[in-house]
Amino acid sequence: MQEFQRELEIFKQQVSQRLEQLQQKLSMLESSASLPYEVESAIRSRLFTNGALPVNQGGTGVTALTGIPLGSGTSPFSSITPLTGTKVYYVSDASGGTVNRKLTFTSGVLTSET
Repeated sequence: MQEFQRELEIFKQQVSQRLEQLQQKLSMLESSASLPYEVESAIRSRLFTNGALPVNQGGTGVTALTGIPLGSGTSPFSSITPLTGTKVYYVSDASGGTVNRKLTFTSGVLTSET
C-alpha cells in the first residue's frame, strides 16, 4: 500500500512538472505577437487532442475520469469504480500456498490486515 502511495506521489509530481512546462510554452506562444493565429492554433491542436493531452506528450489521453485511474504509460487512462462496502481478500504467498494474510477493505480503504 505504501509503495502504491509513493508511486502515486511520484506520478503526481511528474504530471505537475509536465503541466508547468506546457503552461510555460503556451504562455510564450500567447505573448508572441509574431505568430499568426493559424500557427498558434495548429500548435495548440497538436498539444491537445479534443481537450486531452495525449499520453505520448505526458498526458492522460482523456478529458475526465471517475473512480480510480488506471494507466499503463503507453495508452490513455481508464478508470475503475471504487469499491463500496466491506470486502475481504485472502492473500497467499507467490507459490499459491497457505493463506498468510487477510485484508479487509472498507469503501476501498485497507482497514484491517491480519
